[in-house]
Amino acid sequence: MHGVVRQRRLDRCRSDLEAARRTESITSIALRWGFNDPSHFSRLFGRRYGIAPRALARKRQEA
Repeated sequence: MHGVVRQRRLDRCRSDLEAARRTESITSIALRWGFNDPSHFSRLFGRRYGIAPRALARKRQEA
C-alpha cells in the first residue's frame, strides 16, 4: 500500500513540474507532496520516470 501512495505522490509531483510556473522550485513542489528530503525525492523520481526532476524542469523552461 505504501508503494502505491508514493507512486501517486510522484505522479502529482511530475504533473506539477510539467505545469509549474518558472519561478516555482522543485523543492517546493516536492515538499507540497510530502517529500521532505530533496535528494531522496530526486532519486525516487529518477527511478520512476528515467529523468531527473531538474532535467524535466529544464525541458519545461525550454518549451
